Amino acid sequence: MLFGLQHRQRAVSPFWLAVLFGFALPFEHIMQHTMGYALQHISALGACQILNFGTSPVQCEGVRILLAGKDVLVDLPCSGARGLFLLFILFSALAAITRPTWFYASIGIAITLIAAFFVNVIRIVLLAIAYVTEIDVMASPYHDLIGLTALGMGIIPIVLWAMKVPKAKPVKVFKANFSQNWQIRFISLIFVIFAIVIVNLPVYPIDVARIAKSPTLPAFIGDFSAEQGMIMV
Repeated sequence: MLFGLQHRQRAVSPFWLAVLFGFALPFEHIMQHTMGYALQHISALGACQILNFGTSPVQCEGVRILLAGKDVLVDLPCSGARGLFLLFILFSALAAITRPTWFYASIGIAITLIAAFFVNVIRIVLLAIAYVTEIDVMASPYHDLIGLTALGMGIIPIVLWAMKVPKAKPVKVFKANFSQNWQIRFISLIFVIFAIVIVNLPVYPIDVARIAKSPTLPAFIGDFSAEQGMIMV
């Protein structure tokens, strides 16, 4: 907005570009710790519904799936938060380029959410089937290939959405003139200053355990004496 990106010959949406840069923040960890439990249950439920179409007996208990007598647990890393995060990064990048209206942007967000759900469900189903067939799915490259395959399937509907977004109306190209729209530029400049200050603030992690001091042990226990680094009897 400060540099008039929406008025360039190859215009870019400042809003969606800002959203794209916003994903540099640790939203994935926040999503896992706030929505992870719900995502686990939703993904496990969806995977169970698909596995029920097979011939092997399936039993679902929360995030636990019993398939052909083998236990499959949908753990927190399998909640789909990372896939949702990556697909929204792709959506934001495409939205910045295509500059959709709010109507088409809402459709794109809905498509991204649905795609992320099915990506994770398909990944869990493939991992469960591979696990039942005695494949070590936790070893490389099987685990990575299954995840990338499912993620690639989720990319397709988002790219198709971007191709269907109507082209934005052409804008008049003009040279940057900071005397015009000074209020918007002033607000944008304030945000830039805030961003520079925030990234340069000292870091004080709040989720780090305090250093535990070593206990002071007695020099003698009964008839036994102790020295640093050795025990003497």
